[in-house]
Amino acid sequence: MLNSRKTIGIAVVVIVVAAFAVVYLFFSMGEKGGTQQVWWIASDPHLGNLFDNVDSLRVAIEDVNNLGIADHAAILGDLVNNLGGYADNFIQLMGNLKVEKWYYVLGNHDFDRGTRENVFPVFYDGIDVLGIRFVFISTEAGYSGTSYVYSGVMGEKQFDWLWTELYSHKNQPIFMFSHQPPSSWNKWSDLGSLIQSENVDVKVWFYGHDHEWEINENVQPYNFMEICDNSLDWANNYAGVFLFLQREGDTVNVTIKFRNHLDHEWISVPTVDGRMIENMSFSVKVA
Repeated sequence: MLNSRKTIGIAVVVIVVAAFAVVYLFFSMGEKGGTQQVWWIASDPHLGNLFDNVDSLRVAIEDVNNLGIADHAAILGDLVNNLGGYADNFIQLMGNLKVEKWYYVLGNHDFDRGTRENVFPVFYDGIDVLGIRFVFISTEAGYSGTSYVYSGVMGEKQFDWLWTELYSHKNQPIFMFSHQPPSSWNKWSDLGSLIQSENVDVKVWFYGHDHEWEINENVQPYNFMEICDNSLDWANNYAGVFLFLQREGDTVNVTIKFRNHLDHEWISVPTVDGRMIENMSFSVKVA
């Protein structure tokens, strides 16, 4: 009888614990896969540049996989180096990345030097992440005739979409992702005016392109942060950024950390005003 009672007691405890776990899981999971997400953000692997370089992206992906913390990833342009033949290498390498989904935007080197055509489809889109709007934009030209284009080129179709996207989500915190920095886009005067005049709530603008750390914590007069990572290029930079998001009620706590993928180390980076920082932390209100 005693053994039966013990058995029943153990069974009840197991059921209660299992029920609690299910309830906890239910309430901790949101529409977008939970209350926490980690994004890996990197840029400028320039596959094919200098001795058929593919090593930097491979090393970075191995480090990200070994960490095992990233849910999603965004690669911010110059995926190849004006060589369409390396598009397959990029896709194959990214196929090894252990994340749920990854995104890319086009940079000014993602155009084949022979055909002048873009190597990958022009990608621009907006997605909801724990109540924050992530907005991705791509440059649409690497060449103008025989001349090389350095700045970000946005066509009218993408521009009209972006205008509508920002305006319709202006009361939602927005994180921007592009290859070139904001002021380097051909449409920046109009977009900057929209952000300022309509109080579009851009919180952070992530970009690549410049191959150096550029951390500006308060871009005036727009009141957003700019973060340029030091690239995955051919110069042993192997740099990446991790974006940690944790939602608690109507607040998302954000932490941004910086990584040397070659040395497998979290690092401090310089800001534009000369300070060294290990991370950036802030909170945003969401609906």
